[in-house]
Order: sequence, then structure tokens, then C-alpha cells
Amino acid sequence: MRGAAGGAARRRRRARGEKTRGAVLRAAEEVFAARGFEGASTREIAARAGVNISSLHYHWESKETLYFAVFENIYDRIVDLVRSSIPEASMERSASGRAAAEMALTGHAPEWMPQEIFSPKRFFANQDAK
Repeated sequence: MRGAAGGAARRRRRARGEKTRGAVLRAAEEVFAARGFEGASTREIAARAGVNISSLHYHWESKETLYFAVFENIYDRIVDLVRSSIPEASMERSASGRAAAEMALTGHAPEWMPQEIFSPKRFFANQDAK
């Protein structure tokens, strides 16, 4: 019984931590957007998020790491939006379409791309089909 109670307490703490983290990220995005990096302060961000400054610094060691986390969060939202707006069927039709989408979403070429592009047999086979 004691183990189950301890597990429930850990889950509640983790959920509170995620809630705090989300509130700080949202507040930081607003403050950085309004004031820029130089004009923003972690105290203002914490106040806007409704958390103690020590809670903010528990999750991020500095304003720089929080700034990076805000950009990472925005990037992740953009990637999710792009992925959800590309129909799966159109991605399946062509290797070049898949490669272009993967490079756009991840910033690097997929592992299979060089063999797909630099395989003369595949290239000439595709040319014959035209």
C-alpha cells in the first residue's frame, strides 16, 4: 500500500511541475515577444506565470536557457502544424516529397536519402518509365 501511495504522490508532483513549466513557457513567450531578450526579466516572467522565481530557476538555470526553451517550444508547435497539414497520401507518393518534408521538419537529410538519390539503377529505371 505504501508504494502505491508514494507513486501517486510522485505523479501529482510531476503533474504540478509540468503545469508550472507550461505556465512559465507561456509567460516567457509573451514577455520575450513584448520586451525582447534584453528587456525581459525572469522576475517579470515568474510573476506573469504566477510562480515563485525559485520555481522558474528550478526548471531553467538562466534566462538564456529559458529563451532557448521558448524557441524550442515554438519550433515544436510549428513542426506539429506542418506535419498535420501535409496529407499522408501525398507523402507516400514520392521519395523526393518524403525527403523534402523530412529535411524541412528535422533540419537534416534522412538516412535513406543518399542511397535513394545516388543509386544509378533507380535513377535510370525511373527514366525508362517516363
